[in-house]
Amino acid sequence: MADGCPAPFIIRIIRIIRNKRSTIMTKRVDTGFEDYGDESEPKEKGIKPVSGSPLEALKALLSAEAASEPITRKVPNREGFSVRLATTVEERELKHWTRSSQRKVGGRVEGDSVKFASLLIAAKCEAILYMGQEIEADGDVVTFRHPAIRTLLGLPAEASHVVVMEHFYGSGGHIVGVANEVLEAAGWGDNSNNLFDAEDEEANPI
Repeated sequence: MADGCPAPFIIRIIRIIRNKRSTIMTKRVDTGFEDYGDESEPKEKGIKPVSGSPLEALKALLSAEAASEPITRKVPNREGFSVRLATTVEERELKHWTRSSQRKVGGRVEGDSVKFASLLIAAKCEAILYMGQEIEADGDVVTFRHPAIRTLLGLPAEASHVVVMEHFYGSGGHIVGVANEVLEAAGWGDNSNNLFDAEDEEANPI
């Protein structure tokens, strides 16, 4: 990333957070039933109505745990290797990674898209696989947070997540690409076409 220029990837995350927040504030909660009046019966829409009052039905629906399936992606230029990643990403995590990958230079905030993506991948990695099998070390599944990955890559124990990702994936483009796929699967990509204007990209954006 060139100095003095905010990273487009970081800007995209900031915009998506804002747009997602706005959408959540305006979108009505879908209880799983079609709208109906006082004298109508609820119409089934993909789920069976819960016996009892509409309030009880809503309570049962909201108490159910929302499942989010992980995704598995092959590693470019490393035949046989792939990485399984969780796709539950909270807004507070996005804010944390964004701030952790920013720095102030001359009164302006600069973002590092590769660092942001590296932090995201490290946090969401469930397993590193070879030929579809989880790699284990010391009885644990190896992830980017496991000490063994640095040893396997010939890196010192204090090597940052960015250094680990660059050695593992080979390029910043591949790292950012994987992070983008996680964000899409987590539901943060559906507003990417409704971005804010460039004037929202100034320092202290969130």
